[in-house]
Amino acid sequence: MDFLKKHYEKVVLTVALLLLIVAAVYLAFQLGETGESAGPVRTTGETVPVLDISTYTNAIAFLNNPPQWFMIVPDLFGQPPSAPPRPPAGTNDLDGGPPVSLLRVAREPFKPRFYAYSWDAQKKEGYNFQINFRDFRKSFFVPAVGKYVQDDFENTGYKITKFERKTTNVVTNVGSQELDISELTLKHEGEEPILLVWGKEAEQKEPVAIVQCIESAQTLKVARGQRLACAGKTYIVVDINQTQMIIVDTESGKKHTIGLTGSR
Repeated sequence: MDFLKKHYEKVVLTVALLLLIVAAVYLAFQLGETGESAGPVRTTGETVPVLDISTYTNAIAFLNNPPQWFMIVPDLFGQPPSAPPRPPAGTNDLDGGPPVSLLRVAREPFKPRFYAYSWDAQKKEGYNFQINFRDFRKSFFVPAVGKYVQDDFENTGYKITKFERKTTNVVTNVGSQELDISELTLKHEGEEPILLVWGKEAEQKEPVAIVQCIESAQTLKVARGQRLACAGKTYIVVDINQTQMIIVDTESGKKHTIGLTGSR
């Protein structure tokens, strides 16, 4: 008893250490059993079918390696783009001239547009005419008839030669309304006068020709007086009408008449 009294704390510490060792051995044994392969799980009820995950695995593979597309993308109007047809071998030149095809003849919109004006009721005349380019890139303010369409930086070469104020009545869903159809006449030296109606777009007096050289699939737009290069030669366009154009070889001076493709 005297021994226990003298060494009580040591005995308690020794017993606690032995218990800790036993607990550690037990936990190690339990962990060893957990690492072993578990047996089949027994369940009750109907057997759940195995889930087919091939759709998901295929989708992941598709994202990792997408296919390469080589199809032709259609244009904004739903038509697949295609190269313009090449001119026929002999072209449709009426006199066996250069290999040039005349695809069509058109008139382009006139660049200046009659946009606004002021009206003096007492004098019954217009003034302060506003002439805009079609793309609204620039506006010109012409003080009176007889003045040029110009400003401090640009002169279009056109002069206002006449202004006539006109109105008409139109019937709409809200009743009869007055519509301004005033006319402004512009004149450029060496050209025919052109009539502009207020708020409306006019066409160029001179037509343009859409042509194609046999050596290229690209189409060109030419007007009277312009030069046209084709098959190593240069031609000058001297005349265009609705069915044909006339060009002159700059080297030989020979004149060629080119009819519309398909016409003889």
